[in-house]
Amino acid sequence: MIKAEISYGDNSYIVKICGHAGYAPKGQDIVCAGVSALSSALLETAVVYVNRENTAFFGAEVNDGCFEMRIIGIRDDGSIGRINALFLMLRAGLEQIESRYPSHLSLDIFEIPFTGNDNGTSEQTMNTYREEDKG
Repeated sequence: MIKAEISYGDNSYIVKICGHAGYAPKGQDIVCAGVSALSSALLETAVVYVNRENTAFFGAEVNDGCFEMRIIGIRDDGSIGRINALFLMLRAGLEQIESRYPSHLSLDIFEIPFTGNDNGTSEQTMNTYREEDKG
């Protein structure tokens, strides 16, 4: 099973995706392919759009069966908006895969404890998305 975690808050975003779906043999597994495509798109786009000079930390690690990306302390509104949109895309895609293949993908969403940013953008937008999802 693939275990995916998305954490957000205080202008920081963390994603960790590890495991193998086990839906089909290696090279034929559509669940793994879908998750890999989403995480690769997130990383490649973030590399282009994150202003690293205005970020406390930006890094990613990709190994066989494990992907982790951290963007900590974003200090400019342009990067906040772009990264928030990317994480919403990742979340929506993973939720779709999880709903179709629940025994092959588990997704958890966590809030990073709020330590006081000046605009609350990430928390507000992700919470709005969550509320719309319920309705």
